[in-house]
Amino acid sequence: MSDQDYTIKPPPKEQAGQGRHSYRVVYEIDVYAQSPGDAARQVQEIFRDPESIPPMFTVLDSDGHKTEVDLYAEGLEEHWGPTGIVALPEDPESWTQPEPGAPPA
Repeated sequence: MSDQDYTIKPPPKEQAGQGRHSYRVVYEIDVYAQSPGDAARQVQEIFRDPESIPPMFTVLDSDGHKTEVDLYAEGLEEHWGPTGIVALPEDPESWTQPEPGAPPA
């Protein structure tokens, strides 16, 4: 199998009970590293870093339907409304974070 043939297959069609289903969650990131193990450790550090931006995932259900889930955008929507757009004044001294649930300025 060449690198161009890489595909992600959907998970098996199994139910986990109580209305839960099987999903395959995929996270893609490019890192520069000395080895595959080093690359994996770097990504693990990024995941554990509370200062890192929440990632975007590709989620496949057992029928192969793909959904893109952007946790960063969901966080913005939670704090700043459905657009996730925040207009910041040019003067950094006047920047303030909106109250949760408040619309963008």
